[in-house]
Parts: sequence; C-alpha cells; structure tokens
Amino acid sequence: AMVVFSRLFFYNSQQLADIAAEDREALLKGMTVGDVYEKFIAGHKNGVRTGIVDFADRISSRISSMERFFCPPKMTVEEALVREKLLDCSGSMEVAVFKRGRSIEEIPSVETMWKTTTTQVNSQGKQTRALPLCLVLGPSGSGKTCFALKYLTQGFLNDSGKEQFSVYMRPGCLNIDFNPTNPLAPKELIQEVKDNCAMEIKQEIHQKIDMHACIIFDGAGSSYTKSWFENKAVLESLCQEARELASSVTIVLVGTGITGRNLSSVDDAYFFRMKPWQS
Repeated sequence: AMVVFSRLFFYNSQQLADIAAEDREALLKGMTVGDVYEKFIAGHKNGVRTGIVDFADRISSRISSMERFFCPPKMTVEEALVREKLLDCSGSMEVAVFKRGRSIEEIPSVETMWKTTTTQVNSQGKQTRALPLCLVLGPSGSGKTCFALKYLTQGFLNDSGKEQFSVYMRPGCLNIDFNPTNPLAPKELIQEVKDNCAMEIKQEIHQKIDMHACIIFDGAGSSYTKSWFENKAVLESLCQEARELASSVTIVLVGTGITGRNLSSVDDAYFFRMKPWQS
C-alpha cells in the first residue's frame, strides 16, 4: 500500500506527496491495498463514498484520483486515454499552466520556426524522418516545454488518423540507469510510461494501445540523462520500444542541455530550435 499510495497519480505535485510522506507511512505501515480498502473504504461507517473522501484527506491526496482508483469507470483502455488526453506523470507546473489555457503566441518566431521545420524535406525530397522523434532545443526560459505541449500533442506525425493521447514525463526523476551502455534502459523507460498510464486510468494495459501516443520527455538535458539522450543508438532503441506501446508514436525530447549532435536534422529527426525572448 505504501508503494501504491506514494505515486504521483494521487497528488497535485511531488512536493505535496513528499510533505504527506510521514503521515502516509504511519497510517499504511504493513498494510496491503486490500487491507486499506477493507479498513478505510468498505468498512467506513458512512459508506464507500465517504470512506474514499476521508482516506484521501488522511494522506493528503486528490479525492478525484482516489475515486478513480477505487471506483474506476467501465471503459476500454483507449476510451480512458482519450478522456485523459494529456497525462502528467511528473506533477509539472508547466503542464498545470498549459492546462489552464495559457497562450504561447508571444514566444519569438514560433509560427515561422514551426512552418520551416515541419515543411523541410529530407535528402530524398520527402517530408519525413527516419525516426518518429522531435527535439525541442533552446536556452532556459525560451518556452520549449510550452511549445512541445501546444504544437506536438496535436497530432504531429500521427499519419494513422487514430485517436491520440499524450504523456509528459521528466525521466531524470526515475530510478533508471541512464548509462548509454545499459541496454535495458529504453525498455525500462517505456515501461515507466506504460505503468504511469495504467495508474492514471486505473486499468491494466495488456496489449498494444490502438492509438497514437505522443510522449514528451522533459529535462532531457539534465546531467543525469544528457549523455543518454545524445546517443543515436539509444534513441533508435527508445523509438523501437515506444512502437511496442502504441500503434504509432511521436517521441519528443525537451531540454536546455541537449544538442542532438549525433542526429541529422534533415534525415533523422525534427529539430525545433527555440529563440531567447530578447530576440
């Protein structure tokens, strides 16, 4: 129970989850999820609904998340993901701001940069790249994350015409060995995406999702992950693993420190280079 109810799915931010850790540990020590349900939810004197609300209050979690966990709606994985649209696996302030509808129209040269990059042909004269990969590069504060959320989650590279869902994650916070020589890291990272999706929609995901997935990895240029995300072989493996998650995918790397120096912006991936505000 401690592992399950410590996940970010239940909280508005990682900070709130950390603040509640001590009380959560004291309440749940030695308990399973089944124990929690029997004691606090099903066994509540005022019924299941009140039990969910009281339990959420005791561990400082979101009531809506607790309701979805204990009383999930009956729908397919695809239906649940369509409902969510954008799954924030990192409790990011940027995602919260984006969901409130903040515009990025004032970011310098966004429209020009978007049109130039998306219409650039490769060395074969086609508007395609070898990998379903986008790099959003630029200095800190240039609007990289907001750009990725607004432009790249709206069906970019979704040639299948299938419904789309998007996932936002900061991989530097994960317990994965991001050494370029670790062959398991790409699979582990996509498994984290899958596990977080399952947690968000409160359903097991047993087969390939019949949708287009846009997966945004923010903070890719951190000291912990930079060398990994700069490695072409790693990125090829990551894209291949992602194709096992959904029918089609777009992988988006966002980071101040990454350069994409081992990739071709003409043939390998799409490079979106954000400009500083003062320009």
